[in-house]
Amino acid sequence: MTYAPAGTPDVIEVEVTFEAAVSVTGNPVFDLRVGTRLRPMSYQGGSGTTTLTFEYTVQSGDLDEDGVSHSANAVRGGRITDLGDGSVADRTVQVLARADGHKVDGVAPRFASVQVTSTPESAGTYKAGESIVVAVRFDETVQSSTATTLSLDFDGSSRDAARTGIADDTLTFSYTVVVDDLDADGIRVPVNRLEVTDSFGNAATRATAALSTRQ
Repeated sequence: MTYAPAGTPDVIEVEVTFEAAVSVTGNPVFDLRVGTRLRPMSYQGGSGTTTLTFEYTVQSGDLDEDGVSHSANAVRGGRITDLGDGSVADRTVQVLARADGHKVDGVAPRFASVQVTSTPESAGTYKAGESIVVAVRFDETVQSSTATTLSLDFDGSSRDAARTGIADDTLTFSYTVVVDDLDADGIRVPVNRLEVTDSFGNAATRATAALSTRQ
């Protein structure tokens, strides 16, 4: 599964099992590696049993596309002793290099590129009735967007291209040329700000780059 912070944030839970029941004093933590970051998981309980439970609530910005991991020395802090004889418990855990079934995505789609994908019927010039199609691509699948239009620039005059589709990582916009539209040296797509949401509910408003087709 993939954990995400959108809506009610997902919680990752880890259980550490000892050979015998243990007693816990203080607040031990479990260091979970999420992508390139170590995230301390908070101790939830288990003192007096063989199993201690730790939890981490996924935050915006967390990202681990390969699966979370941890080292052999992930448990630190607090005091953990054998419940029977009071000796210090061995808190070494088995190394987890990557948990494929436990990925994390707390990052909204990032802008990747903008491109005019249509071609005028003749002589490199759009005539009235022809459509100018612009594709705005992001670095991951876009589930939804509040953006209904994309601003175009015709010789300093603004035109709104209507959104016509969302497919995979791309938003598509289209503008139908009308009589009196004029741009003799090539249209321009100025910087637009588009709100997008990925399949895990991560949303952000992203600025596109400007694009000029002027010669």
